[in-house]
Amino acid sequence: MPSTNQISFLDAVKLRRSIVAVNKTSSIPNERIVSIVQDAIKHAPSAFSVDSCRAVVLFGDEHEKLWDITMKHSKDTMPPPVYTTVEGRIQGHRASYGTVRLNVEQQSNSLIFVIITPYRCCSLKTPLL
Repeated sequence: MPSTNQISFLDAVKLRRSIVAVNKTSSIPNERIVSIVQDAIKHAPSAFSVDSCRAVVLFGDEHEKLWDITMKHSKDTMPPPVYTTVEGRIQGHRASYGTVRLNVEQQSNSLIFVIITPYRCCSLKTPLL
């Protein structure tokens, strides 16, 4: 019989939250980050070995420009109540050190953004701009 302090796996999944503190610094050199991304793509399995994953790694002004475009697109296309729920997240992503943009499927209508932080990565799936 489980103890009263235990919760079910599904309840634990539902209650889980990520708290990520980001900043504009990284102890890992840009070249090493790019190398890690290249190795991950090269050695990651793909369906039927089609190697359909592509990545763009952005730092500095290019990283900020991407999130400025994302912010403008979101504001222009989302209903205001929805936009207000994502605005802070987009600003938080912009405040991070860099972005890895993964286009996982050639025919995909969305992109996966991986936000680089000093401690870990988190991802956001968003429509193509």
